[in-house]
Amino acid sequence: MNGVDIIIPIYNAFEDLQICINSLQKTTDLEKNRVILINDCSTDQRVTPYLGQFADLGFTVIQNEENRGFPRSVNLGIQQSCDRDVVLLNTDTILTKNWLEKLIRCAYSDPAIATVTPLSNNATLCSVPVFCEENRIPEGFTLDEFADLVGRSSLRRYPRITVTVGFCMYVKREVLQLIGNFDSETFERGYGEENDFCCRAEQAGYYHVMCDDTYVYHKGSRSFALKDKQKYMEVHEAILNQRYPLQMQRNREYVRDNPNSFAQDTLKIHIPFHNGRKNILYLAQSDFMEDAEDHVGGVQLHVKDLTMGLKDRYNIFVVARDRNDIRCTGYTEDETVKLKFYAGDRPDFPVFHSRKLREIYDTILTAFSIDMVHVHHVLGMSLEIYEAARTLGIPVITTIHDYYMVCPSGVLLDDQGNACDKRAKSGEHCGECLSNKFQYASTVNYQNIWRKRNLEALRISDRIVVPSAHTGRVISDVYPEIRGKVQVIGHGTDLKKSENRQKTGSGKTFHIAFVGGMNEEKGSQIICNLLKKSDADIEWYVFGGIGDRELLYLEKKNLHKTGVYSRERLPELLKQNKIDLICILSVCPETYCYTLSEAVACSVPVLVSDIGALGERVREMECGWVIEDVHNVESVLQKINELKE
Repeated sequence: MNGVDIIIPIYNAFEDLQICINSLQKTTDLEKNRVILINDCSTDQRVTPYLGQFADLGFTVIQNEENRGFPRSVNLGIQQSCDRDVVLLNTDTILTKNWLEKLIRCAYSDPAIATVTPLSNNATLCSVPVFCEENRIPEGFTLDEFADLVGRSSLRRYPRITVTVGFCMYVKREVLQLIGNFDSETFERGYGEENDFCCRAEQAGYYHVMCDDTYVYHKGSRSFALKDKQKYMEVHEAILNQRYPLQMQRNREYVRDNPNSFAQDTLKIHIPFHNGRKNILYLAQSDFMEDAEDHVGGVQLHVKDLTMGLKDRYNIFVVARDRNDIRCTGYTEDETVKLKFYAGDRPDFPVFHSRKLREIYDTILTAFSIDMVHVHHVLGMSLEIYEAARTLGIPVITTIHDYYMVCPSGVLLDDQGNACDKRAKSGEHCGECLSNKFQYASTVNYQNIWRKRNLEALRISDRIVVPSAHTGRVISDVYPEIRGKVQVIGHGTDLKKSENRQKTGSGKTFHIAFVGGMNEEKGSQIICNLLKKSDADIEWYVFGGIGDRELLYLEKKNLHKTGVYSRERLPELLKQNKIDLICILSVCPETYCYTLSEAVACSVPVLVSDIGALGERVREMECGWVIEDVHNVESVLQKINELKE
């Protein structure tokens, strides 16, 4: 483009004029874009000499010898402009960074757009954060900070509005050439001329939009005395209703219904997070909130603990998959804000790159000025969160909760049900295993592809947190390139440790519990065999959901199942049922095991399989016993009987 002409009709309001032109000089490329100042015979003697200095700076300064009114002054500026698009700007405005560039981008997003109006504190249809009201800049913001928030949080929908708002009105030259200028004969003193222009443009096949990523401050009209203004409003409103009955009715409906309320709602969502605190984003495969899909699991427990423990010091944003949506929940000390972004169907196979997800990541990272990204799991997501963060210069931490970044199964358990953590580095038999588990073609070395892509992500990470030394060894063996970034930090728990636990067993029977979700990886088949072969003097309890059909339907007089429970209820469940021992008989290598931490917090001893982090942690904490061959049910029962005595 050749540039835009900015037309500013002026009548008194000297102080406002100074502020407006000062903001214009600070925010606008005045080598490319021209300014036309039209002094409509101001009575304030300061205006004329003040404008004279800008002629030397390349501004066009026009001095009306008599007061001609706003519409005629605008038309004079449009005629002076000749062939350029124009912005009609009031003197009681304050412009913000990149305002004109954003208006131009909006205007040319569709050839059918005639005019563009930015958001403002005082712009009727385009007022934010409260619609059709005169707003103050929200508390805690400067004008520039609030304008920046508008730009960062914008959805850039450029929604259609019925008429433009004249305080800052971008108009395409082609529309002026087609339908003519303002009707200055009818609307001589102003008010209603821009509505008349918009209705004519609409009848000529154009429409008008709100530029929802641009904010211009508007102090409010000082053109008329109150009585005069009311008179002109009534007279000109009647003219508009007579000329454009259908269009003016739709304008009234727009004011009544606020169909583009998202512009106000989006800002109201973001304002609470402007509190001077840093912003942390946690990415997980699913959310911990109870209304989310698959909200129970070790990752969810850990992210919940971090969120609730830190939201009084930081703004926390939890981003997670929820069916076909990406859920983004923001937490401050006092408020919770929920957003959803449509992501489409879950892919049949894990994806490393997704344009849709990248757009969502970019939107969230930018809109909320994220200071740190902490990746907890990317199942159902994509690895582009790493690249998005790197592009924006945001540091990244990755916590390894399971072995998903080593193997798409997430657990180092081969297709025969054997732990393969000691074979993970070599990748032996991975092709056959993945083919049997996930129907990956044996002709493609999928494991190599998987590890190459995940290594790229881990290299972007500034720190890689593992919950146990065993996990750290496996990750470092598979990805030696990132060994120096790996740090062991165990997961915490909010459960208070019981210092003086009283013996709860009856002495006649032994009470044993299996805690948490039960499936094949957690040893559900071993549990079934134990229950079938055990003596009647043991009371067995399963606290948690059951994903194994045989265990789910197994019935015995001395077997008790509670179903899913809340973590906060666990101490009560253990005490009420007089649990003497908790068995954790996983057949896959655990990276940490929250159940073990919870047992320790409740001072209940454990019996665990010596796989992954379980045996390592039990020996370190001296909180129970270890079974080397958990598949040997007879040896497990023998150990239980020893402990029972």
